[in-house]
Amino acid sequence: MELKQEYNENPDSDGLVIFIHGFMGSPVQFEKLADAVYRHGYSSLNLLLPGHGSSMNDFASSTCKEWQQYVDDQIDLYGKKYRQIYLVGHSMGGLLAVNASIRYENRITGVMMIASPFKNTTTSCYTLKIRLKQVFSKKNNPIKTAYLKHSGIPIHPSVIWSTAKPSREVRHLIKETRSLLPEIKVPVTAVFSEADELVPLSNLEILKTELKQAPLTQLIITESLHAYYTPQEEKRIEESLIKTLEKQ
Repeated sequence: MELKQEYNENPDSDGLVIFIHGFMGSPVQFEKLADAVYRHGYSSLNLLLPGHGSSMNDFASSTCKEWQQYVDDQIDLYGKKYRQIYLVGHSMGGLLAVNASIRYENRITGVMMIASPFKNTTTSCYTLKIRLKQVFSKKNNPIKTAYLKHSGIPIHPSVIWSTAKPSREVRHLIKETRSLLPEIKVPVTAVFSEADELVPLSNLEILKTELKQAPLTQLIITESLHAYYTPQEEKRIEESLIKTLEKQ
């Protein structure tokens, strides 16, 4: 399947929701949410970050600076058309979103971060268990299907070596973003799952402690993984997002 950035314009709306996928992710993971906000009267922009949706070499050479600059450029571009811009980011995409909210405080009305890390993750027995299930489960397993479908880079045996440099970039981004948390002023909605194999719930406590100026709303789900969401919990995230947008 060819991956591409998707913009759905709602002619009667002055509000735009920008979706920002995570590390190794793609716009596919936000298709349902983008459709939901469009149905509720908003335009949507589902980004494809540099280095994603192309070759492994392109991904391996991409940087956080390029990803952040691309997000900022899109805000600059669409900010000329829309009075309100709301950002939704998954994992690394949430970090890019909150960083942008500082620079574009007067344009960004709020941020939803889904499973975004504020400390470097470590591999646990639980993480390995989830990953092994993905490798050895049948092709029609919903979790395996979701991880493969949402991937923005080719799944290849060299993936571990090819992602080494971008992974270092993300670790730097985590550290940088955490240092900026006290500067954020726009309302933040944080979504975390107790079953997430990569980003533990303890990241929520970091937000509670270090967000000094921004109102924080939390949504804790229990069954979803880092890049797989059960239909019921996906619906809860959708309802939370629509409720937030209606308050804008």
